[in-house]
Amino acid sequence: MDSHSDKQSPSKFGFPTNFESFRSALLSFICPRVTDADLVQIASNDMPDFELHLNALHAIRGSMKVVGRLDWNPKEAIELERWEKPISAEGHRRRLFACAILADAYFEEASRDYLHSLSDILAPLVDSAVCLGNDARTQALRSVSALLEAPFPWWEDSLVFAGLATIVLCVAAANAEDDETASRLCDWVTAEQARAQQEKLAADTGSGVLGTTCFKPYHSLWQKFAREYLLSENAAYGRSTNEKLRALGNDMLSWSEQKT
Repeated sequence: MDSHSDKQSPSKFGFPTNFESFRSALLSFICPRVTDADLVQIASNDMPDFELHLNALHAIRGSMKVVGRLDWNPKEAIELERWEKPISAEGHRRRLFACAILADAYFEEASRDYLHSLSDILAPLVDSAVCLGNDARTQALRSVSALLEAPFPWWEDSLVFAGLATIVLCVAAANAEDDETASRLCDWVTAEQARAQQEKLAADTGSGVLGTTCFKPYHSLWQKFAREYLLSENAAYGRSTNEKLRALGNDMLSWSEQKT
């Protein structure tokens, strides 16, 4: 049996931030705002198991947390909701609720192997949080940044996208006091990308940081974030931080589907 003693675990984002990171922040925020009609709509994504999904969704809305393995009911219904492309506040609320459950489940070792990459969880989560306003964005930032402090195993390559999501949510607020944090986040993502490649974890599905995962359906959304938040000069940040953000944004835009 091969030894993995030489493998490096993902580095924790262990320096001070202003985010007050807290795993359950987003679920605690969104659950009281989700209506019974929202739950019916989400459960309807998988009609053969409608009642089972609905009961499980009611339970999570009440407890505002995932414990242990996230079972098929409601996982199938909320994963389908995650693929929605909402155009209304109600739609974004449902999608954010679904993504918040999936992100919370990612903290649970019993659930993680049964979930998609964080790339496909966090892209729609960030998009809906930003669309729903500053309060949603703030609580999303608290939960997503908590992923960077979690003790994930050496083979976990998804944390690159937790870093990207934290950066986008941070820059969307553009607070001057976050300048150093944004700068160090860029360094952290670059280091984690290098670790994934060194440990041969990266999927190598294209160039740049987006090429580190084989889960690609939301890469166009990640590139949209790069154009909207990373490439433009941000008056709240210093020159060095803006240069790092632009470099990261250009790296994200360098990705394109590899031809086979």
